[in-house]
Amino acid sequence: MSGESPEYYKTLTVKQAKELAQHGEEGDFLVLDRVTTLSHEAAKELAKHQGDLWLRGLNKLSDEASQALSQHKRKLYLDGLTTLSTEAAKALRSHPKISLPTKFKR
Repeated sequence: MSGESPEYYKTLTVKQAKELAQHGEEGDFLVLDRVTTLSHEAAKELAKHQGDLWLRGLNKLSDEASQALSQHKRKLYLDGLTTLSTEAAKALRSHPKISLPTKFKR
């Protein structure tokens, strides 16, 4: 990968997400807390990352992106979410290792 360090990304292309996911191994973590928007295509690629994912800069996610991230196998931190549909919240709650704001945990 080239360019700026991933922890400074504010947006994430599908290509960047795919590259980042390929570099993760079990026990690794990927901190993308400055990313504020995420397409469902990029979420689908990130979900393949083998380590923990930190996406605390996201304040909303589409139903499709939520469904994609719910397939991630490791810890997933989405503590910055302020807006989620009922369907998106349900999909994310199905992830056993997720960190969500209290209002979405029910």
